[in-house]
Amino acid sequence: KEKNQTQFCETFGLKQGLPIVGFIGRLAYQKGAELIPKAIEKVLKKDSRVNFVILGTGDKEIEKQLMAIDGAYDGRVKVMITYSESIARNIYASCDFLLMPSRYEPCGLNQLFAMRYGTIPIVRTTGGLKDTVIDIGDKGGGITFYDANSNELAYAIMRGLELYAQPKWFEKVRKENGSKDFSWK
Repeated sequence: KEKNQTQFCETFGLKQGLPIVGFIGRLAYQKGAELIPKAIEKVLKKDSRVNFVILGTGDKEIEKQLMAIDGAYDGRVKVMITYSESIARNIYASCDFLLMPSRYEPCGLNQLFAMRYGTIPIVRTTGGLKDTVIDIGDKGGGITFYDANSNELAYAIMRGLELYAQPKWFEKVRKENGSKDFSWK
């Protein structure tokens, strides 16, 4: 994970040695993508010791809002308006957290991929996300929040950063997530 993060930060111009929070997906209302720019701004105004990376395409207004913060905050935000399976895999492998602020999500696969890669999901409790991601406060492997708004998302990210600041607990959650089996077995 550390080697992936170093290479990822070099490739995409992010600050080394900071936690990385990512998003991979359609930039759409269903996915809660319009909440992300304001949540990033709120988090970075409180704590500048974090990187953000966004990968996706979709609603042109959301794309515009995200591109307005690309490279902002001393290079701590990287936005890529594209679809790329290889970059997505690099994000899973390199990020510490993956955002999924969906308004509704019948199943959701990104949270499962993230956990397998040792990336902790930050999800809105809905549908399949609620079924597969249990909050760390309940001895689970993710960060959950209820209301689809940027304040709640920002607070969830800050909770993730508090977890990151406790290396033993963070590593325990990461390892447990990597060994979870969501197969039919």
